[in-house]
Amino acid sequence: MTSTKTALGIGELARLAECSVDTIRYYERIGLMPRPERSDGGQRRYGEQRVRQLLFIRRLRDLGFSIDEVGEFLALRRRPSYGCADFKKLADARVAQIRRQRDRLRRLERRLGEISAHCAEGASAKCGVIEAIWAADALDLALAPRGSLCCAAPPPLA
Repeated sequence: MTSTKTALGIGELARLAECSVDTIRYYERIGLMPRPERSDGGQRRYGEQRVRQLLFIRRLRDLGFSIDEVGEFLALRRRPSYGCADFKKLADARVAQIRRQRDRLRRLERRLGEISAHCAEGASAKCGVIEAIWAADALDLALAPRGSLCCAAPPPLA
């Protein structure tokens, strides 16, 4: 059993790891962290190994790794022998995912800018762009002339 003098309670651990108590309980529930030892009074107690494990999990989450990927890293670390190639494989997959996400966000940014360019600054009862997005399957915003969609004559509702 962990010495209660050197072990942290769940609140202390949450503050140290900058996460919520519920996050720690969730990690325990899904098996990312083992259930903690309990004090004589039944309180959760976390020794140095569990503190390190939670900080490891939090660092990986901060790097954008999913819960499943964190589980892979934990399994990798438990193996008697693991090397940089193992980490590199997981990290490279995450980098590729980040690049795809970045490219998608850039396309989204361009598209939203194109759509927004159709807006006039005048006041009207209805915004043609909002109406066009509502009926997006019937309207190709990219082909519509600038200013033709907004405010003056919104398209009919589908």
